[in-house]
Amino acid sequence: MKTLSTLGLAICATLVGMTDLSVEASSSDPGSLRVYSDLSADAKGPKADCSGHRFQKVTSLQARVQGDMPQWNADKQRFVSEYYSTFDTKYRAVLDTVNMAAVEGALKYVQAECINKPVIADCKRKNNIKYVVFYQTTVVQPAAS
Repeated sequence: MKTLSTLGLAICATLVGMTDLSVEASSSDPGSLRVYSDLSADAKGPKADCSGHRFQKVTSLQARVQGDMPQWNADKQRFVSEYYSTFDTKYRAVLDTVNMAAVEGALKYVQAECINKPVIADCKRKNNIKYVVFYQTTVVQPAAS
């Protein structure tokens, strides 16, 4: 049974890391949390119930240097990429990147790759970058991590 409990924790942590989720504390056990998806069409039921394990929210500020401006999706109340066709793929495309970094790393990239280059006539910025987009991300992870 220990393996099953550990597997449940791993699956729950994976769901939390891969989707946009809300966390709700249980009134009967203040240390226990239930995880719900903010993006599900049926918000009445939980997407994942991790009430047997303790999770904590971790918030960070990150930045991404890019050539396109994120678009606001009014129906889902989220910023998405202009590329792709469905909401899910547009939403994942914004964060599915190696270009997301700490703010310091993103600004170092701008300086090293876009400003401190020798002057060349008719030279465009690397990858045609125009925007530095800031993201405040909140993830839920097991308290033990």
